[in-house]
Amino acid sequence: MTVFQPFRMATIARGLALVALSGRWVALWHRGDLAGRGRVLVLAAGLTGGLGFVVAVAVELAASAGEWLTRSPSHTPLTPPQGGRVYLVPSPLAGEG
Repeated sequence: MTVFQPFRMATIARGLALVALSGRWVALWHRGDLAGRGRVLVLAAGLTGGLGFVVAVAVELAASAGEWLTRSPSHTPLTPPQGGRVYLVPSPLAGEG
């Protein structure tokens, strides 16, 4: 008798991954460009099984890092404004107010 069967956790893990990725998917999809929508499809395909998820996450990390590095210095989240204070204000989703 086996007490712990890790392969049975895959279904639960995929469900939790869907919840965790949903906000990212919506943000990428609402950008409207081909690259953003392609990244959504790659992440969705990654949830189908084993090594595909590793590849999808690697692609997403590389794309996110590339976007972050190509931003102008005034828009990077690590650069504080002139006064040195950082205020976190939620921004509306695309298409809202």
